[in-house]
Amino acid sequence: MSAEELTAIMDVSETHTRPWWGRYDLPEGQNGFRWKIGPLHLQARRWRQEWRLAWREGKDPLDANLEFLDLDEIDESDCKLARFAFRESERGLTLRPRLADRPVVVRPDTPLFIPPGEETIIYVSTSVWIEVLTLGESTPLCEIPSYRPSDSWFGSNTREGELCYATRSLARLRLDEVVQRPHRVVSPVTVRNQAEDALLIERLSVPVPLLPVYASNTHQLWTQPMVMERSADGKQGALKLEEMQLPSGMEATRVSEARQLPEKQGLFRTLESLFA
Repeated sequence: MSAEELTAIMDVSETHTRPWWGRYDLPEGQNGFRWKIGPLHLQARRWRQEWRLAWREGKDPLDANLEFLDLDEIDESDCKLARFAFRESERGLTLRPRLADRPVVVRPDTPLFIPPGEETIIYVSTSVWIEVLTLGESTPLCEIPSYRPSDSWFGSNTREGELCYATRSLARLRLDEVVQRPHRVVSPVTVRNQAEDALLIERLSVPVPLLPVYASNTHQLWTQPMVMERSADGKQGALKLEEMQLPSGMEATRVSEARQLPEKQGLFRTLESLFA
C-alpha cells in the first residue's frame, strides 16, 4: 500500500478532538460519567467498594456521535447493569478498544468480481468491543460491544466452518469514500486473484481476532493491512498480515493487542475459509 493511499485514510472524514479510550478518574460518590460512542451509551459510577456500569446499545449501527458527559444522575432505564466489588475501589477507570472475539464475515451490498490476474484493496470496517479495566489496567471488568453484529456460520457446509459475526458492507474500493466512525475499526484488505477465472466475492471472512488495534494521532482506529490471495489453480487461499505502514508525518499507537497470535506470518487456508 502506498504512502498516498495511507494518507487518504486519515482524511476521509472530520476527526474527533479527543479519543474515547484511555483513563478516566471518577471521585467516590459523585454521580458518574457517561460516554456515547457511536450507537453505544455507557455510564459508570464509583463508590468506595464498588464500580457500577450501565450500558445500552442504540439501534443505528451507523451512528457517528461521540459525547463525554458528567452526569447529574444515572439513568439506568432499558440498560444492562453490572456491579463490581472491591476491598477499596481505585478512582481510575480505563476504556480500551478491542476487536471482536470471532472472525467477522463481511457481505458486500453488491456481489464483487475480481477478474483473472487482478487485485484490489477493499476497505472494510467492523464494530469495536470496549474493554473496561481498573486497578492500574491490571483488572479487566468486562467487554461491551459498541454494536453487536448478528451471528453467522461461515463454511462450505454445516459441519465444516466456524461461528462468526456477520455485517453488511459497501466494500469501498476508494479511501475517500470510507466514513470514519468512533466505534468502527477500518481494515485494508488486498484481494489478489491469480487464477484463470474471475473470483466472485459474496462474503469475505476477516480474521479480526488476529489483529491488534492502532490509533492514529487524529484519533481514528485501524488495523494493519491484510492480503488474501487465490492460487493459480483456483483451489487454495493464502492470508498474509502485512507490516503496519504509516504515511510521512503521521503517527500511530498500538492501543490493544490481538486476541490470538497467528501460527505463522503466511497462513494457508482453504479457499472457502476466506471467500464465499
